[in-house]
Amino acid sequence: MSSKVERHFMLWVKKSCPYCEAAISDLLETSHQFSTFDMGTTPEQLEKVQNQHQWFTVPVIVEQCSDGERNFIGGYTDLKTHLETVK
Repeated sequence: MSSKVERHFMLWVKKSCPYCEAAISDLLETSHQFSTFDMGTTPEQLEKVQNQHQWFTVPVIVEQCSDGERNFIGGYTDLKTHLETVK
């Protein structure tokens, strides 16, 4: 049985956001699993997520781990830092 924690990232994004695109690209390069939620057409949902995490830019990134832990990551630069620590 493997003790390695599997990570799944959830990203709330807008299509025209270069930081959102960069976050997706980095996750693809590192082969991490992730889901994206396009908030460009649902601003009220984006506002709800942003208020929940007190994060008012996109992307909004949350990590769900296979051990049940859930972590708010932040935005793109926070994701880059986080990925360096979980290699």
